Amino acid sequence: MDEKTIQRDLARSVDGLTVQVGNLVYTEANSSFNKPWKAAVISLVKGLAFGFGSILGATVIVALFIFILSQIQLVPVVGDFVKSLLEYMQNAGVKGV
Repeated sequence: MDEKTIQRDLARSVDGLTVQVGNLVYTEANSSFNKPWKAAVISLVKGLAFGFGSILGATVIVALFIFILSQIQLVPVVGDFVKSLLEYMQNAGVKGV
């Protein structure tokens, strides 16, 4: 192949890519830039879901941590701390303790 043939093939490929990129259909996410209220609602819902998931995950982790510590009564300092923590939670009316 000579250099002109390579350049011609490359030019055709670039032209084909240009047509394909021009024919791309905007997705729903891209079209929301034209609708600021829709973008705001989507961001709000995503933020609420993230916050709820974070709180739920932290609650599960803390509950497991307290449960594990309540089972460890071999170490007197930790056992006394957990015992006082559990008594405080029971007096405060925390359910499930």
